[in-house]
Amino acid sequence: FPEVVLADNADDKTAYLKDILNSHIELDVKLLGDVSSSDVLYKLILLLANRVGSKMDYSKIGNLLGINRLKVKEYILLLEYTYLIKTIKPFAKGIDKEITKQSKIYFADTGLLQICGQTSSGAIFENVIAHQLSLIGELNYYEKSSGTEIDFILDKKNAIEVKETLGGFDIKSLQKRSKPLELEQNILIGRELAPSGFKDFVWGGNVF
Repeated sequence: FPEVVLADNADDKTAYLKDILNSHIELDVKLLGDVSSSDVLYKLILLLANRVGSKMDYSKIGNLLGINRLKVKEYILLLEYTYLIKTIKPFAKGIDKEITKQSKIYFADTGLLQICGQTSSGAIFENVIAHQLSLIGELNYYEKSSGTEIDFILDKKNAIEVKETLGGFDIKSLQKRSKPLELEQNILIGRELAPSGFKDFVWGGNVF
């Protein structure tokens, strides 16, 4: 959003972002979907902001909002259709597992994410990388039943791990986790320059 970037100070940027969010809900989302209450949508967006990078539990979110899980899923699809959020499906060999496993949630704009929730710098950085990667290819995440996971799988052939600070152990760990999947490449993306002098990663720089 150009007006946000060009704003003179943080207060003006926040005001612009709030106006953009309000307009998005009232003029885009509500007109396109069967939405009876703006309040529920606002609350849903706040809940999603605090769960960015996490798997979505429609039933739990529905209980918090006082609506059923099918309505939650409908609203989330609507928010994705209007480009407010992006969902990432799990990487799976079979379509059955891909459909039944929960998707992860990310925001399309980091500024909107930051005004909607108390999000850690690590989660914000991961959100930025998720958005950029989704523009260049098919993006999934991977998780075993044991809980071991890989942040992103790009185009079903590249394993990607995102951390603010990285070290030599991280690349070995990623290689070990991705080996059973027979992927072509392992990539680390870090925000901070590694204090240990480790350089075998892509530097994301300061994204804030």
